[in-house]
Amino acid sequence: MAALPTYFEEFLTEIRLTDSQKSDCAEGHRLLRERLMQDDNLKPIVVETFLQGSYRRNTATRKLGNDKSDVDIVVVTNLDKTKVTPSEALGKFKPFLEKHYSGKYERKAHAWRIILPEVDLDLVPCSAPSVIAKGLIEAASTSFIGDERWLWENQISKAQLTTQNFSKKLIEAKTWQDEILWIPNKDDKCWEETNPLAQIQATIEKNNITNGNYVNVVKCLKWWRIINPGQYSHPKGYPIEHLIWKVCPDGITFVAEGIVRSLEYILGLGNLKPNLPDHGVRNHDVLAQTTAEEWTAFQNLVKNASVQARTAFDEQDTFKSALLWRKLFGEKFPEPPKPEKFTDREVITTIRPGRVA
Repeated sequence: MAALPTYFEEFLTEIRLTDSQKSDCAEGHRLLRERLMQDDNLKPIVVETFLQGSYRRNTATRKLGNDKSDVDIVVVTNLDKTKVTPSEALGKFKPFLEKHYSGKYERKAHAWRIILPEVDLDLVPCSAPSVIAKGLIEAASTSFIGDERWLWENQISKAQLTTQNFSKKLIEAKTWQDEILWIPNKDDKCWEETNPLAQIQATIEKNNITNGNYVNVVKCLKWWRIINPGQYSHPKGYPIEHLIWKVCPDGITFVAEGIVRSLEYILGLGNLKPNLPDHGVRNHDVLAQTTAEEWTAFQNLVKNASVQARTAFDEQDTFKSALLWRKLFGEKFPEPPKPEKFTDREVITTIRPGRVA
């Protein structure tokens, strides 16, 4: 077995957001939140804001080419979803956007997207269902601002997690599990249920019981999916992340182990697309946008990746193993120095078995 922890740490450094990207995300979010909370027209309806998405869950990777990072900011309002339509709710933020981001915003499915030079911000308004949820969000949000260092830790131990205000509040306040928020649906016809707090807490707990490896397994396999789009775009992004949450075994010791076993578990699900209930909203299937045809095509990609990962993991020689992982993950995975005993022919045979005459 060649787990290659040093190689994987270097690989993760190459696919994580850069320090500059992290700074752009943090500054864009900070300024948006500050402006929202100080806006006189929005003060009567805005309860609090908090981060969601891969940025908040520490599962974000770099984009390919010139694609920018994106940050999701949930704006919790006291708007009554039985009296205010999604379109009306979104419209209440347009004067604010014109004031601060004129010519730099556009409408997306559930949100307003603010387009900045280095980062895109998605402003997602939502309606809170109860006083309990409002109070919990308001209390928990204090740990989101100015306490984001943990997002960028490579390994998050159980001891570190239990010191986090957010985690402690959610563990202590079990009522959050039954509380949902409501966001505009893509057609503005109704409000849709969502529970980003449940997604965040599920990520924290999973990372805890996988010895801090879960978020890194997610990053690696998200990157694999980015460079292997295949014929179809789905599943991608959060559905991939949630799928790994479901299949990644607890107690794994190495990132490489999590990758191999997660791919093998996904392959074991077969060509019949599973139903994958979202955290906190059980009637929401995370794979709803993935068709049966897309799932079959994705499984074909997984089959090839699973064989490659298992071969790389089982390879006893570090040099050969690193070459095989590099074949799977591309040039971002570090190229190993070639030992003198290996010829160029042997290297090519390792990464292209059967192709050398």
